Amino acid sequence: MHVIGHGVQLLTLEKQLEPDEIDRVVGLGRFNLPVSKVREIMDALYPERMFCPSLLSRLKGRGRVLHLGPEVDSMGCYFELGYGMKATGGVFHVNLTSELQLNSVVMQHFVDVILKGSTGLSGLAKSFKAEGNALVYATMSKVEFQTRFDRAKTIYGEYKEADKALCSIYHHKEKVCRAFTGNVVTCSSLVTQRGESMNSVIKENGKVLMLQYFNVA
Repeated sequence: MHVIGHGVQLLTLEKQLEPDEIDRVVGLGRFNLPVSKVREIMDALYPERMFCPSLLSRLKGRGRVLHLGPEVDSMGCYFELGYGMKATGGVFHVNLTSELQLNSVVMQHFVDVILKGSTGLSGLAKSFKAEGNALVYATMSKVEFQTRFDRAKTIYGEYKEADKALCSIYHHKEKVCRAFTGNVVTCSSLVTQRGESMNSVIKENGKVLMLQYFNVA
């Protein structure tokens, strides 16, 4: 284990992790998140520890196998099996496209909000982006969410764009934040609810072209 200034630990081996840390990364394996995003989430949850990307990649890969199966193209195998069942008289109904497209719009919207909010923060930009992403994507209770939000407002509230971004996240928390929705990316009806509830909001903010790009305008 390496220590990188101010007591921050660089973790390169699984045996250095706590059980809850392993569970969180493996759990993220079910979502199509890049390692960089997984690291942002973990860094935000455990600011005193630094996770090696290769370690996160291995654990995320284990989670993908656990939740989706060992095949590289797990979803492709799933569809092949489903359509094969349908061809022989079974029932297989796919209703993923609109939900996932709507969810992509919602996620992209708040990526843009957080990025814009970091404008003018200089040395605080990186920590603000990590905190903003954690408020949206990280697993936490509603009480923990409120505590982290209040702390973020105290630190970044004096900056106009950062304060505006935090207020936007808070205003829409029940539609987009994992602490309230319970999911980041999913194929359940919850995504439809999240996406449709944000649809009109994004349109009002001049995002019609983005919605048309995703064929949901």
